[in-house]
Amino acid sequence: MQDQAASRVKSPQVQKCLEKAAYCERMASIVSDADARFQFAEVAKQWQHLAKQIRELEPERQRCRIQTRRGALASVVRGSAAQWFRQRRGAGLRRRSSVRLTG
Repeated sequence: MQDQAASRVKSPQVQKCLEKAAYCERMASIVSDADARFQFAEVAKQWQHLAKQIRELEPERQRCRIQTRRGALASVVRGSAAQWFRQRRGAGLRRRSSVRLTG
């Protein structure tokens, strides 16, 4: 049910594309030049196609955004652990470097 409601709500990007498509369709109906009419109609189709692509990719984009946030959190945790190990390893090296070998 929630997915259906979300699909009816247009994102700002989709809305903008549809507005531009509507503008091109209006211009196609107004202009008298056949070539210009054809060009406006083609551009309107392209804006509609772009709106459709954005609409279809939006769930994937949201999923990636969630994964990116999780990845960022994991990297902070891993970074903290890595930093701790580096500090421990560095401390161990400093202790060993104080011992001199005589030969």
